[in-house]
Amino acid sequence: MKINVFKIPKENVEPLKQKIKRLEMANKYVETTNGWVCTFYLSAKPEVDDISWVKDFETTVVDISKLKNIIHFAIYLCVKGGDCFALTYGKSHFYVRKFCDIDFGLEMAKRIADENDVKQKASKRFSGKKKKEIKSFVKNTKLDNESGESVDYISAAITQDKQVDFGEKSKFGSSLIVSREDLIVSKIPDVLDVIIRVLDTEKPRFDLPKTFEIRDSGQIVKYTNKLLEQIKNDISSIETEDSSYDLVGTDFVFYLNEKYTFHFGHKKSQQISELSHTELKKFIDENSIPDNEILNIKVEITNENNKTYTRPLYEM
Repeated sequence: MKINVFKIPKENVEPLKQKIKRLEMANKYVETTNGWVCTFYLSAKPEVDDISWVKDFETTVVDISKLKNIIHFAIYLCVKGGDCFALTYGKSHFYVRKFCDIDFGLEMAKRIADENDVKQKASKRFSGKKKKEIKSFVKNTKLDNESGESVDYISAAITQDKQVDFGEKSKFGSSLIVSREDLIVSKIPDVLDVIIRVLDTEKPRFDLPKTFEIRDSGQIVKYTNKLLEQIKNDISSIETEDSSYDLVGTDFVFYLNEKYTFHFGHKKSQQISELSHTELKKFIDENSIPDNEILNIKVEITNENNKTYTRPLYEM
């Protein structure tokens, strides 16, 4: 069994539950084990999406236009005292990630991963010509971090003393993958107890350079205003995260044949194939969106597998 685990800070548990309610996910199962109350939420109304390539064959293949993608997703939410974890299935990681502790996976990596046997690493930079990169390594390669990079993800072997709990290898990002052949649903609370013990009692075995979130309100206002000025006046230097790939939990989202739609309230743009700032500026001007509302624009993204999701412009 393989599980994708996100850690939810105490203050985000109720907002996440409210999000689950807005998504109209149905409570299908509840189990209480070792103090953990685990609830399985399933998409009650699976999304029905158009298939992008179907349009190319509408005139040549009979009834192909009737084909639709039906998308199910689920969340297994486990709460014990002040601790909460969300296990995601299908596209639900897109909903959970905004409520998660984004450092959780890498903090676990520093405690249970074998730095001498790294399989893959993803990082980003904020200077020079490189923006993002993914590197794969041969077996038994030692983790080597370069100056100026921020590590977002690693895939590595688990240290031998931790393999009984977490399996032989794992992936670490904002979430943690646990893969064990003997793992069953009823044993998930045991794994969560081990995770808490590791975080609370064990020190990191190695370092991972990582960007940190600015929390000073004055600094946030300062840089938000700078961003708005660039969007309005000098958009040529702005880049969005849709370039090449994005990392969601421990899943890479590669941007191939994406379609984008801008949303603001009831206003909606035509679907576009390239997320250019010319199109963004056009949407802002045509809909007379005031300056203080620009960063509230939503971007709906549909990829070639027709997994549609929405991200705030500010986040991108």
